[in-house]
Amino acid sequence: MVVRATVTEVMGAPPPNLAEKEQQLIIDIRQFAGVQVDATEAITTVDGGSEIIAEFYVYNLGNAYDFFLYRIDSQSLEIMENEGFSISLPQVKTQVEWGNVPVKVRVILKAPDDNEEWEINSDGMREASFTLNFEAVSEFSCNQGNCISDTASMTITVLQEVSTTEELISSVTDNQILIYGGSGAGLLLVILLVLAVKKRKNRD
Repeated sequence: MVVRATVTEVMGAPPPNLAEKEQQLIIDIRQFAGVQVDATEAITTVDGGSEIIAEFYVYNLGNAYDFFLYRIDSQSLEIMENEGFSISLPQVKTQVEWGNVPVKVRVILKAPDDNEEWEINSDGMREASFTLNFEAVSEFSCNQGNCISDTASMTITVLQEVSTTEELISSVTDNQILIYGGSGAGLLLVILLVLAVKKRKNRD
């Protein structure tokens, strides 16, 4: 930076000569890192077996271009994969300009479609909720020895149809309702058929 001072007036009169002085300074502007992550939707509900795209906004709060590394929290990843989720992160690193304009990062998921261990809700559907934790890490900060990151969460509720009548019966035992389903219905039909045949023979 160059600073120049010039005399323009001496005791109310123009200066008799051109008097000025110039000073040069070296300014070292240090880069710093900052990151913010927001989920486009905090809560979403999907059908079992369907594919969904979870989207997150990543903001560069630093004062220069920075690369950000993306990942799914290992704990939430393990829980969801053990429950049958398929999870893909197409972008694992992008360069982001500093300022208020974010980049959008997508996580592609396929929900599980068959899990008999999930509880049945009041609508007769199997239901389970999971938390997806998405994290963005500043590469510049890691190169400086102190990784700066931010995490945003999305709650995903999966609904799936109850597969058999017997499962539906188990969900309404509190109401003491007796329903004949599956093999029980077949047995009932056989008994009625035998009684009808015997009755006809007695008439003959």
